Amino acid sequence: MKLIIVRHIETEANAKKIFSGWSNYDITQNGFMQISKLKKELKNKHVDYIISSTLYRAYYTALEISKVINRKIVLDDRIKEINFGVFDGKTIEEIKEKYYDEYLLWMENYKKYCFPDGECYTSFFKRIDEFLNELDNMKKYIIVTHGGVINYITGKHLNLGDYTEVEI
Repeated sequence: MKLIIVRHIETEANAKKIFSGWSNYDITQNGFMQISKLKKELKNKHVDYIISSTLYRAYYTALEISKVINRKIVLDDRIKEINFGVFDGKTIEEIKEKYYDEYLLWMENYKKYCFPDGECYTSFFKRIDEFLNELDNMKKYIIVTHGGVINYITGKHLNLGDYTEVEI
């Protein structure tokens, strides 16, 4: 299988460094400029499918891509960002201030961490693996998703470890 993995365009949360797992934020002007560049870059790519996270920022990105490559979008919840629970909508500084003990637990061993009122990394990784395992090895895909999903996929499948930070 061949994958073109695309991170959604910039939102207000991204610009303000706010954790926005399952929350939706408005797309920035920079995000609209990003989609113009992305459409030019992908215009002549042939793929069998566009698969997108169900979160608006990814879906909008996929919708714009679909206009230039003429493919329908398949939505899949399994490639949504991790659910940050009580951390959602907050900056790292706000998290440290309001949930310092939880922040320390997260930093100590994120692989075993479960966000209060949110999701555990183990279930996050499992749903991404289930998604990837169902893809057809003979097809080519554009996957429109989120930074955390991309970090996991690239870290695991490029033999960089279970999860790695990748500049996006």
